[in-house]
Amino acid sequence: MSDPARRHSAGPASLARRAPVAAAPPQAAAPAGPDPFEFPPLAERLKALFALRAVARHGSTVRAAEAIHLSQPAVARAVAELERAAQVPLFVRTARGMVPTPAGERVARRADTVFAHLARGAAEAEAAAPDQPPRPVAAERFAAAVTPAALRALVAVAARGSEARAAQALGLSQPAVHGALQALQQALGLRLFYKSAQGTRLTPPGQTLLRRAKLAFAELRAIAGDVAA
Repeated sequence: MSDPARRHSAGPASLARRAPVAAAPPQAAAPAGPDPFEFPPLAERLKALFALRAVARHGSTVRAAEAIHLSQPAVARAVAELERAAQVPLFVRTARGMVPTPAGERVARRADTVFAHLARGAAEAEAAAPDQPPRPVAAERFAAAVTPAALRALVAVAARGSEARAAQALGLSQPAVHGALQALQQALGLRLFYKSAQGTRLTPPGQTLLRRAKLAFAELRAIAGDVAA
């Protein structure tokens, strides 16, 4: 998956400053990758996907609710919300429980991969910080609890190089971005960013987590195609 920050480093303005050269035959434009600030819509529904994944595993909203420590109505609402968004049934309801439809199975598999990336990101970030005080990270718990706002802030500050520019790109206030980044660091107990007069850059643990967050977003983007298949 391409690095969004690299794409933004050389735009039309920088190309315009180069000295003229002999005209070359026109070439087809390279396919554009996803804009780093066009987050997949399902990124806002991580909690609902977590609930759907539990229902697919346990076969009912009651057992899923017990497994992930939510109320049964909350789990049922999450599944219904995803079905409305997908505009297709994701489960067949029976007297004995809930069985995923083919579309539901595909979404559940993608959701497994999304949360696996986030959990591995937490574990790998800890491994990338040998100089920081050890603090056991419950990777699965982090994956279940991390917020869309924190992941958006991580990607944006990596691409823009400062909280202020990230906030501008996201259409948020700088304190909102700062708060999301601080919550992310506190959740992991790791330093994820260096701040200086020049801006903000990621530490090795931050870079590691960023890579996994991008992979998780790629899986979220793929879910729409899975539902339509």
